[in-house]
Amino acid sequence: MSSFFGVSSVTLLVVVGAGSACSKDDGGSTQTTTSSTTTSSTTTSSTTTSSTTTSSTAAGGGGTGGDVSTAGAGGTGGGGATSSGGSGGTGGCGGATPVEYTLKNYLAWCSVSVEGGAPSAASQQVVCLPEGTKVDLVATPVGGFMLGPDMWHHTDYDQGSGEPGVVANGTSSTTDNATGATTCAWVCCPFSPNGNGCNVPDQCP
Repeated sequence: MSSFFGVSSVTLLVVVGAGSACSKDDGGSTQTTTSSTTTSSTTTSSTTTSSTTTSSTAAGGGGTGGDVSTAGAGGTGGGGATSSGGSGGTGGCGGATPVEYTLKNYLAWCSVSVEGGAPSAASQQVVCLPEGTKVDLVATPVGGFMLGPDMWHHTDYDQGSGEPGVVANGTSSTTDNATGATTCAWVCCPFSPNGNGCNVPDQCP
């Protein structure tokens, strides 16, 4: 409908222009020039509008393509790598105390003092000691557990199947020799006098 009216308007303009040219001057060339100018103007306007629309669409597409959120995710990955490297930096023993001595407390059934330290029910204690230290070990049962006949392993008086230590005042004491880069011993406080609950695989293989 709008195209129809648009054509009518142009046609009317041409006719009017032609009429004006006839009254002004009798030359037919004037009518032709006026008609061509009007048509050219209409065509130029249409081309400009089309060009503007295309340019705007292209700009919008470019804006969408420029969104680089993936690059941001890559930065997060780098942070993860840095954190992993830091956690791997924990060192062992050295200097005047080169021996890493580990005492394992099976299922935390005992409270153990290592080389005069505060008694602890932790499942494992690690202490840095000088080479050749005679390590004093003292265990006290916790809760309903008790001292056993072969509760200490890898200690000075263990012959391969465990040893009871020296029992006095509800505790069991023994010693161990800290040598080499690492030394490990373990203890288990059973839940019966005959050692039930502590017949387990070696905790310091």
